[in-house]
Amino acid sequence: MPAIKFSTISELDIPLPPLSKQQEIVDYLDNIFQTNEQLKNQYQQKLANLQELKKSVLNSAFEGKLV
Repeated sequence: MPAIKFSTISELDIPLPPLSKQQEIVDYLDNIFQTNEQLKNQYQQKLANLQELKKSVLNSAFEGKLV
């Protein structure tokens, strides 16, 4: 259909869950996003720690401290 009239769209019935169910879904998604953000921050910190460890090991190797 090349064009749909607004009047046609406005006549459509779009089923929505009750407001309580919508809020439950929002709370669930907020929790997931918060957990995701926490995990992302933990992994970024671990990656930074590993990069520091790599620098330290390479530095020790170049100074001849590793045997």
